[in-house]
Amino acid sequence: MSHQQPSRMSKHQTRLNREELEAHLAAATAPDERRRVQVLLYLAAGVPLTDIVRMTGYRPRSIRQIAHRYIEIGADSLVDRRAFAQGAASILSAEEQIELRNALQRVPPDGGAWTGGKVAQWMAAKTGRPVHRQRGWEYLRRLTTSTGREGDERTVEP
Repeated sequence: MSHQQPSRMSKHQTRLNREELEAHLAAATAPDERRRVQVLLYLAAGVPLTDIVRMTGYRPRSIRQIAHRYIEIGADSLVDRRAFAQGAASILSAEEQIELRNALQRVPPDGGAWTGGKVAQWMAAKTGRPVHRQRGWEYLRRLTTSTGREGDERTVEP
């Protein structure tokens, strides 16, 4: 570590409880959480911001955000919440998915094999919203499964 001026974050040294952070580091299992705790430990020790940037790869702004969130929220701010995100809502309701699965058992309205584009058209007609053919392909793949019996496989085209 260099002998530079203390970081601008040194004002947080008195607010960061080193023993609490060390205990949290020992209990942390997720790599992102461990890195965030390590950043806070560096700040609590008075390590210059430029050295923390060099050691961790975080940008100065990110380091400041980690510190501010920890001071405002506490240990909950260290957990990566992305894993708990719900994601986007399904385009089709459960009932519509059952209806599509049944439709996929039959020949498409224009004949041939079901494709992502044909499924997307079916979905758009059902929902009244535009649906990209990639979403149609994803639903096609998800809803068409083989029972394992000979001759049960359907030919699908992207």
